Amino acid sequence: MKFVIGNWKMNGSADELDYMIRRLNDIGADCAICVPFTLIRPGTGRISIGAQDCSMHESGSFTGEISPEMIKAAGGGLVIVGHPERRKYFGETDEIVRRKAENAVKSGLLPIICVESAASALACAPGSGNFFIVFEPAESAGANVQPVSKISQMADEIKAALPDATILYGGGAFVQNAREILEIRNISGLLCGRASLKIETFAPIIELAKEF
Repeated sequence: MKFVIGNWKMNGSADELDYMIRRLNDIGADCAICVPFTLIRPGTGRISIGAQDCSMHESGSFTGEISPEMIKAAGGGLVIVGHPERRKYFGETDEIVRRKAENAVKSGLLPIICVESAASALACAPGSGNFFIVFEPAESAGANVQPVSKISQMADEIKAALPDATILYGGGAFVQNAREILEIRNISGLLCGRASLKIETFAPIIELAKEF
């Protein structure tokens, strides 16, 4: 089965997460939801809960920052780093993303590293530990999916640069295009944004992933 992660961004409530988890557990598939910090909790059944960002620092005078250790203590098991929106609105660089990823690995979290190219993937990859690479071009964040040929080409390039990497696609992933993306040889799953907010649009994608 290929793996699907939901990115709720700055959306959702505790009640909505409770409902989503109940419905997703009925599907019987491994998947994850990355939620706002206030909603992080231990996963339930086959559903993992993660964060959408973390600090590159372990502790200290960094007002408003959340360390990977804090995410872990709250029950989170994974964390997105380097999302295009973080790079665009907060000026995050590959160096910052790599430091965040390494800090996440050190704390026992699985970093979900968003990149636009194989070069960026190499620059952001931690020196050790498990991690996922998400090919998510900035122009695709939100709704505009890339052509399958481009996704396939970039997945091949990232795999050549990082042979052991697990590669996902993010950016405009919906049930209408999920199958053709999941059929790409070096794509092992999806990072879904808007589609992950409602069970009616998220569950069909996870059901599709079970077929692979």
